[in-house]
Amino acid sequence: MGRQRTPRTAAEPRRLRTAADMAKELPTPFRPLSDSPVLIDDEQRQLAACEAAIETLRVAFWAAGKALQIVRDARLYRTRYESFEEYCLDRWDMQRRYADRLIQAWPIAEALSPIGLKAVNEAQVRELVPLAGRYGNEAAVTVYRTVAEAEFVPLTASVLRGAVAAIGDAFSPAAAVEQVRRYLDSLGIEPAEPEGERVVDYTAKAADTIPRRWLSTLARQDRAAAVAYLDELERQVAQARRELAEADGGGGDGSPGGQRADEDALSA
Repeated sequence: MGRQRTPRTAAEPRRLRTAADMAKELPTPFRPLSDSPVLIDDEQRQLAACEAAIETLRVAFWAAGKALQIVRDARLYRTRYESFEEYCLDRWDMQRRYADRLIQAWPIAEALSPIGLKAVNEAQVRELVPLAGRYGNEAAVTVYRTVAEAEFVPLTASVLRGAVAAIGDAFSPAAAVEQVRRYLDSLGIEPAEPEGERVVDYTAKAADTIPRRWLSTLARQDRAAAVAYLDELERQVAQARRELAEADGGGGDGSPGGQRADEDALSA
């Protein structure tokens, strides 16, 4: 009769491989193993290990949020702590508010994973949380995919914030795509042209300074915030004038045409 395996006790939890384990396993010292333009087998293994470690940074908020929800909902903290909040603070030096944000974010990150997480980060996902809370994770995926597929538009948290604000009081995928596309068009982002071939329509640029649809949506939600945005825009224009004047040795560009273009953009 074979030897029976001794069952694990509660004091002997199975140890999982951690990011720290991955870091310790990376090779040192750092030196090339070959001069070949094609990586040899050992170098390919090193690259795979390094990229796996880098990947943990990109999806750390997703994994942490999911793990925190499991610990919270299953009360896995109960042996040593009276509450989940106490567990977060003592075990991870993490405020409960941040733990809750991670828990809100992970389902969206997981829903985005089939379309690729190459650029997604915690700040971007956080902008999608209110939309997902109202209409579900698929609504967040629709908005994210629409922005990601737009040409020349940076996939940033601020752009996603504006895209979410462009969604109306009701959600349908087709309508949402159109609303987000109109918002992105209002940003006036164009591909960079080679130096020497760039022709700038200053009047059109000034007219496109304010994303009007986004501003209208923001004003309906929070008029004070819309006014604050315009005040900040005026401050930025004044600062730009001062910087231009300093660059010109104090002369600046006070031409009526230039002033009028700025004023039209601000008052539109």
